Amino acid sequence: IVLPLVYDKPWLRVVSERDYERSAKKDLADLGYHMTKEEFIHWHMTFWPQTQAIALQHLFGAVICLPAILNIGDPKVCSRLVCVG
Repeated sequence: IVLPLVYDKPWLRVVSERDYERSAKKDLADLGYHMTKEEFIHWHMTFWPQTQAIALQHLFGAVICLPAILNIGDPKVCSRLVCVG
């Protein structure tokens, strides 16, 4: 759903290039993968929306665990929220 909205946008291309130059080129070589800059940019732009969705899911899970961490509210409700989070 999100991929057609962000794929090949200038800001995402710049982020992908920056990520490749800063660490990905070395990390890929260390792992034995051979990927050109354009291949990496394509891969990065393809999986960027999925990565953001995973980050958002983890953030939401952490937020609903806060009542249990801070000991706020009914312990039964907090326990249920932690199980969901």
